Amino acid sequence: SAIGHAQAALIELASNHESEVIRVSALTGLISIGAEDALSAVYEIGAKDPHEMVRCRVLSASGDFISQPRGARVSPAHVRTLLRKSLNPKSVDEPLGVYRRATYESLYFSKVEPEGERRSDCVDANETAMWWLGSLNDPQAIPHLIRAAQSSDPALQAVAGWGLPRFNQPAALKQVEALLESPLAGVRSAVIEGLGRSMHPGSDARLIRVLKEGSRLDRREAARALAGSFGASLALIDAFSDRAVEVRDEAERALLRSDVVVGKLEDSLASATAEVAAGKGTAALNRRVQRIRVGLERWRGEQRDAEQALAHGLGAADRRIRTRSARILSQFTSENSLRLTIDILDARKSPSSESAALALGLRGDASTRESLERAAGSDSEAL
Repeated sequence: SAIGHAQAALIELASNHESEVIRVSALTGLISIGAEDALSAVYEIGAKDPHEMVRCRVLSASGDFISQPRGARVSPAHVRTLLRKSLNPKSVDEPLGVYRRATYESLYFSKVEPEGERRSDCVDANETAMWWLGSLNDPQAIPHLIRAAQSSDPALQAVAGWGLPRFNQPAALKQVEALLESPLAGVRSAVIEGLGRSMHPGSDARLIRVLKEGSRLDRREAARALAGSFGASLALIDAFSDRAVEVRDEAERALLRSDVVVGKLEDSLASATAEVAAGKGTAALNRRVQRIRVGLERWRGEQRDAEQALAHGLGAADRRIRTRSARILSQFTSENSLRLTIDILDARKSPSSESAALALGLRGDASTRESLERAAGSDSEAL
C-alpha cells in the first residue's frame, strides 16, 4: 500500500512539476521501484517531456526496460524505437557545448543524485541513445557513431570509440584506429573498453598492440580489456615484465578470468542438470543446458591454453614472469593445471622446476607432497 501511494505521488510529480530537477528525481524514484506499472509510467511520461535532461533519464534506464520479463508493456522494441528517435545528427556538427553540459551536470549532481548513489549522469540524449544502440549492436547507430567520431566533442568521440568496435565494418574500424591515436586519454580508454567488449577477431589483435606499445594508462586498460579474450594468454604473460606494476596486476587478473568463468559455468550446469533430473525440464531449460555446455567447452579450451602459457612462463628468463606465472597457476583449480605443474617439477629443468615448486607450495594440495619431498632431496640448492 505504501509503495502504491509513493508510486502515485511520483507519477504526479514526474508529470506536472515545473522543475526538471524534480521531474528527473521522480522518474529515478519510479525506476527504483522497478514494478512494471512504475516502469511503464517512466516510459510514457519521460519520453514526452520537453526537457532533454528528463528525456535522457528515460534513455539511461534502457537496461531496466530490456531486463523486464517477456510480455511487459514496454518491450525491447519500444526501447529501440525511442533510442532511434532520440538520435540527432546535427548535434555532432553542433556539440552540446562545454557550458551547457556543465550546467546540466551541476544540476544533476548537486540536486538529483547524491554522492555515492549516482545511477545516471545523463545530460545528452543523443549521446546516450548512441551508447545504448551501440551496446545493443543496432546497425542504425553506425552512421551516427562515425559522425560522432569525427566531431570536435570529446564526449561524443568517447561514445563512438566505445560503440564502433562492435560493428565489423571497414568504415567503423577505420574510425576505431583513428580514435586509438587520440591525444585524449578518456577517448582512448573508451575505445579500449569497446574493443574488449567486441566479439570480432581483430579486436584482440588491436588490444595486444596497445598492451605492447601504448602509454602506461592504455597498457593497463588493454590488459583489463583482454580478460576473457580467447588466445591472449601469451601476450598477457609477456606483460608480467611490464615496467608498470598496475599493468602487471591487471594482466594477472585477466589470466585468472578463464578459471573463474569455468567454475561458474560448471556450477550453473550442475544446477540446471539437477532441475532436469528432478523432472522440471522444459524446452527452455533444455536449451539453456545446451548453451551452458557449449560455453563451458569453449571456456575449458581457453583455460587449457592459459595453463599451457603459464607453464611456459615458469621457465621465462625474467624472474618477475616466473614468479607471477607460478602464483597464478597455483590458483587454477583444474586437475590439468595440477598435473602440468607436477610434471614440470619432476622434469628437474631449471628455472622451470623451481617455479613449479613455488606454484605447488602456494597451491597446498596434499597430493603434491611426494613430488615436493623428492625435489627437496635433489642436488640443486635453488630447487
